[in-house]
Amino acid sequence: MIEIRAIANWGDVTPLASNLRKEEAAEAWAAMHWMPAEALRCSIEASAEPYMVVDGDEILGAFGIGVTSPLEGAPWLLTAEGLPGRARLRFLRASRDYIEYALHQWPILVNYVDARDTVAVRWIEKWLKFVVEAPEPFGLDQLPFHRFSREN
Repeated sequence: MIEIRAIANWGDVTPLASNLRKEEAAEAWAAMHWMPAEALRCSIEASAEPYMVVDGDEILGAFGIGVTSPLEGAPWLLTAEGLPGRARLRFLRASRDYIEYALHQWPILVNYVDARDTVAVRWIEKWLKFVVEAPEPFGLDQLPFHRFSREN
C-alpha cells in the first residue's frame, strides 16, 4: 500500500538515489552538477517538512518545499523509476493536496523544471495548476528549463 511518511533524516531515502528516474537525475546534473544522492540530500536539508512516498519497504519518491524566504518556497519532487505508473491516481491527488497545504505555509511557490522532462512539465502545469513559463537557459549547463510558480 502506498503511504506518505515524514523523512526523519537523509538516510531514510538513500536507497532512492540508485533508482531515481533518469530524467530527474539528468535535471539535477544540468542544474547543479549534482549526482542523485547529492540532489536528495540537499533537497531534504533545505526543506522544513520533507516527505517520502513508500510502498511497503520500497521508497518510491521524496518531496518537500525548500524554504527560500518566509513567504516563498521551492517545491521539489524526486521519484524512482516506476512511480508514475503505480498508484497513479493516489499520487496525483496527494500531490495536489500537498501543494494546497504548502500554499498556506508559503504564499508563493517557485522553482524550475528541465524542459526535457515533458511528463513533469505536464504534471506541474495541468494537475498542480502552476503557471509554467517558456523555457530559458538555466543552471550550470544552461539547458532549457521552465520556471513555474503559483501564488495563494
